[in-house]
Amino acid sequence: MAADQAQFQQLLSSLLSTDNDVRQQAEDAYNELPRAVKVTHLLGSIHNGQQAEDHRQMAAVLLRRLFTSEFLDFYKEVNTRYCIAYIAKRFDLNVVNI
Repeated sequence: MAADQAQFQQLLSSLLSTDNDVRQQAEDAYNELPRAVKVTHLLGSIHNGQQAEDHRQMAAVLLRRLFTSEFLDFYKEVNTRYCIAYIAKRFDLNVVNI
């Protein structure tokens, strides 16, 4: 998983590139990723405090676009228990019976 996240960080770097060819290749690679992989890595990037701010901002923008453009498809795939557990852990909440 760490290697996958590192590769995704490189993809984010390429998406921020000023070189059109590099950015286009990165966009093509990003568009080929399954939605679940995108969400997992985007959330990981956003919550990684050691990540460069521009990478975290790019991840947030991409996640927002994913939610707004593919919401109905995304919503069908959401595991509610997983989301509640993730949010509870992230914000140190005590949630019972999830």
